[in-house]
Amino acid sequence: MQHRILAELNDLRRSVREMEQLIQRLAQNEQYIHGQLQRIADWKGESAAELRERFMAFRQELAARQQTLRLRQQEIAAYIADMERADASVGRLG
Repeated sequence: MQHRILAELNDLRRSVREMEQLIQRLAQNEQYIHGQLQRIADWKGESAAELRERFMAFRQELAARQQTLRLRQQEIAAYIADMERADASVGRLG
């Protein structure tokens, strides 16, 4: 049982690291979209306005997903810490 719990905690730690990588990629994409918005800032017309709106909506979605992932990442990290504390207290009792 102990080895299974350790393996699951290691899987969770790996998930936290992978989530961090994904958050970083989303942030890079958000920066790219920001750059594109700056590039088209002086464009005129209905098509330009529509493109800006789409870019801004996409950027907002990227930010929202980063926030959601960050929250889930914190929840997993807290769970890992709880399990490690529980393991330490069981070790003291055993």
